[in-house]
Parts: sequence; structure tokens; C-alpha cells
Amino acid sequence: MVRFDSNIIENLSYISNIISGNAFADADALWYGFQDKLFEFLNEEQGSSAIIPATTDNRPDWDDVKEVLQGQKPISELGCN
Repeated sequence: MVRFDSNIIENLSYISNIISGNAFADADALWYGFQDKLFEFLNEEQGSSAIIPATTDNRPDWDDVKEVLQGQKPISELGCN
């Protein structure tokens, strides 16, 4: 039953992210969770690790991308950063 409840919560979270427009929320959570667990494992096993802060400067503005795809803005509005 725990897996079933967990799966429902995961699916509701996924649907919520689609509706809210945050396509990377689950991907970010997966990546940060993986880093945290790997960090803990390595340090518990007498290793040494560090988590480098994320860089999100080059992510596109998805509202702008949507407007370009819908023909409401020219593609030049997206820029090439």
C-alpha cells in the first residue's frame, strides 16, 4: 500500500507541474535528491564529496517559448544567451 500511495502522490505532483507550467520541477527534485544521497553515501563511507550550487542562468523563459511557438512573438525575442 505504501508504494500505491506514493505513486498517487507522484502522479498528482506531475499533473500539478504540467498545469502550473513548471516542466523542470520534478527533474530538479530528482537531480538534487540524487546529489544529496550520493553526497551522504560517499561521506559516510570515508570518502569526500561536495555539492556544487546549481547554475540556472541559461534556462529559457518557457512563457516566451510558448508565445514564439504560438506565433505571438518572433523567434528573435528568445535571444541566444
